[in-house]
Amino acid sequence: MRVGVFDITQKSQVEAFVQQEQRHLEKVDVLINNAGLARGTEKLQDGKIADWESMIDTNIKGVLYLTRAILPAMIQRRSGGHIINIGSVAGRWVYPGGGVYCATKFAIRALSEGLRLDLQGTGIRVTNIEPGMVKTEFSKVRFGSQPDAEN
Repeated sequence: MRVGVFDITQKSQVEAFVQQEQRHLEKVDVLINNAGLARGTEKLQDGKIADWESMIDTNIKGVLYLTRAILPAMIQRRSGGHIINIGSVAGRWVYPGGGVYCATKFAIRALSEGLRLDLQGTGIRVTNIEPGMVKTEFSKVRFGSQPDAEN
């Protein structure tokens, strides 16, 4: 297994990684889009635009950049394959202070459903997994240094 380190929010870095690893990526059968984050808990009217941009760039653009970079070779090989997007139950149920994060996960759901339609006849499957809240480092990013972040 090969590991690449790059910033998923930067299209140029995604493209450079794909170009550098093209020989290996042409053989990809499964793409798991798992990059994602949530920032802040403020209501929309009090939200920090930098937090919004970070979530949109990571949760939506990152998935688009990498999928677009990998998908043509998967289609060309005609050997099937599977794209797995990690969404969230937040893509179905919105909560106070989570509007932008929830919107990004609604977007992943829509992208998954649209991609499934676009790939009909190619043998490539698309799955959107929607986990619920779990106690992980994800919560530390979301809640920052708030006292209740660990509970």
